[in-house]
Amino acid sequence: MSFGQTPAANSLFGANNTSGSLFGGGHGTNAARNLFGSSTFLPKELSQSKRDPLGELTSSFARLFRSGSYSDLTIKCGGDRYKVHKAIICPRSDFFEAACNSAFKEANTGIIDLPDDDPMAIKMMVHYFYHLDYPALATSSADQSLALRTSQIQSFGSFSNGSSRSPFAYPAGPSGTGSPEGTMDPKLPSNLVVHAKVYAVAEKYNLSDLKTLAMEKFQDEVKDRWDSDYFILAAQEVYTSTVEHDRSLRDVVVRTMSEHLCLLDKKAVQDIVKSSDLAFDLLMHSRMNHLSARK
Repeated sequence: MSFGQTPAANSLFGANNTSGSLFGGGHGTNAARNLFGSSTFLPKELSQSKRDPLGELTSSFARLFRSGSYSDLTIKCGGDRYKVHKAIICPRSDFFEAACNSAFKEANTGIIDLPDDDPMAIKMMVHYFYHLDYPALATSSADQSLALRTSQIQSFGSFSNGSSRSPFAYPAGPSGTGSPEGTMDPKLPSNLVVHAKVYAVAEKYNLSDLKTLAMEKFQDEVKDRWDSDYFILAAQEVYTSTVEHDRSLRDVVVRTMSEHLCLLDKKAVQDIVKSSDLAFDLLMHSRMNHLSARK
């Protein structure tokens, strides 16, 4: 096998190759090192990079979320439509799996309509499917919408007396218009009610990790918002959207009120306590604390 006696060949393979080696000795060996050395052959950014398969996977999911490419299913809620992917949605929820693999119309139309759910909670649920998290809300429409509902706290009794829907299910007026009543500051950022609604949606659609995530976010938010009217709205939401044996959020509300008894001075809180299981829970919590103190 001859490469010819050209300067390039001599430089690369060694001019005096008598060893039978492809590259020979001397300068030829140095050329081989320069060509195939692990630190110089690869681009610097590749030679120093580390594998991040989970990051790559979540990034690809995020791109699918943004683009809607290859979507084969649409979720509708209110005026919102989300182009999603059965392969991502169905393995996470028995509800969506059944809807896509049954004789129901959703399996044929490729559209799942969720008219009874809160649009913001569904938005956060879909975001979670692709990001394993959901974002905090900006201090804008969400807070304004909550502020508009403050005055409805006083009408809580009508719900407890047999109404099929919480008085907080809809805003008192068009979102973002009018002057909010009550003491709520629309500039104060809060996601407490959103977390409570996401928790309820996660329970409904059997999304255990999302349920835990919403509970953790709710618990963290309460630490800074317990003295705001947002907490009152959140307590109302918790006690109307969760069942009695589902204690996670209810226990957070009870502990918070027990630690800050001054909340009971607020008429809105008194109305909720009178008209829900919260009164019983507070009483039993006080009893358990009393028994623990005696031990």
